[in-house]
Amino acid sequence: MNEPLQAFLAEHLALPLSWTGAVAVAVAVVIVLEFLNRQLFLGLQRLVVRTETKLDDLLLKQMRWPAQALVFLAAIHVLFTLRGGESETSSKAVTIVELLLIAPTSSSRRSRWPSSTTGSASGRRCWSPMSSAT
Repeated sequence: MNEPLQAFLAEHLALPLSWTGAVAVAVAVVIVLEFLNRQLFLGLQRLVVRTETKLDDLLLKQMRWPAQALVFLAAIHVLFTLRGGESETSSKAVTIVELLLIAPTSSSRRSRWPSSTTGSASGRRCWSPMSSAT
């Protein structure tokens, strides 16, 4: 590399970045990840429309909010990392928030499922561990 480019990179990309530089990079991360998030869900929506079941519709609907929150968590992580503020405590906090995002989507929807495991909405008999025990 040439000397002026090396001097520019050393001056402007040294960690920790200024708040304006770190915020600019974090905003760029949000824009890129939001674009990728939307493209992913548009592609998944095209696949879900082709199926007859409603389970995949429900799963796709329930995955949108946690995926959106993860975009902003990634941006916050980038912001603090570029500012030199990444610590063990902040890493643990991000992990706890991610676990809290996952927990409501898996446990709060159990009440919507039929209480019987031997039948389905269409009246067909479904396999269950209790039905094979006889």
